[in-house]
Amino acid sequence: MAYLKTRRWRRYQLLKADGFLPFECRVLSKLPKATPALKAMRQDRRATRGRFDRKAVRLGYSDWKYEGEYRKLLKRKYKRNGWNVKRGPKGRQKGPAKGRPSAWKMYRDFEKRYPGKDYESPWEKRKPKIRKRIDPDLVVNLRTRLVEKRSRIVQGRRGIRRY
Repeated sequence: MAYLKTRRWRRYQLLKADGFLPFECRVLSKLPKATPALKAMRQDRRATRGRFDRKAVRLGYSDWKYEGEYRKLLKRKYKRNGWNVKRGPKGRQKGPAKGRPSAWKMYRDFEKRYPGKDYESPWEKRKPKIRKRIDPDLVVNLRTRLVEKRSRIVQGRRGIRRY
């Protein structure tokens, strides 16, 4: 299947080259490259992959065994750091099964550890602009209407009635 060279696809390829597994690349390629947490994750994964490469050469792993052992290493890392899914879906719900590695949990953990000094997400940048547009008088009017509406509710013999 021929893929268009979209920005997300390029990020996917970049993450894959850094040593992320396909399921992680699929999830993390949605994020912008510039986030400090993602930069730290990429740096950490490159270091992990480098250490594993040196170990694989020393032990003489074949290509097939190399991939399997690398996946096992990452699964142990997920479990050790608590990045697995805690509760799975119940009944007919859809979602990842209990114990599966969660790339989002890993990202949130790195986000807490490496917040970045000057970085502000695009969503956070837009928030103040939205807040400034709300007229304070409108908020006061809405509050007074709500108070009046609550005062019209009366408890009667047959239950609550509104007037």
